[in-house]
Amino acid sequence: MILKSAPADGFNQDMLEELYMLAANETELHQLVPDGRNLRAKAKILLSHGLQNIIATLGPNGCFYMNRQKGINFGAANFTSGRYWRR
Repeated sequence: MILKSAPADGFNQDMLEELYMLAANETELHQLVPDGRNLRAKAKILLSHGLQNIIATLGPNGCFYMNRQKGINFGAANFTSGRYWRR
């Protein structure tokens, strides 16, 4: 199962072991793991509870992907979104 955690309020962490992937923005990730740790540490905590993959979207800073083997930062794409979707 893939879960987009918006909004993160009321998220049941018992679901983590059944998820293939969790997609959350930075704010939602901080709500899910509300300690002062960095994103990589928060992702490791979620992975230790059975989650297989996590994507944290970081707005203009791109995104962060992590599974049990590796963590990778991806820069944001350089484009203007409205340009491609106008009719």
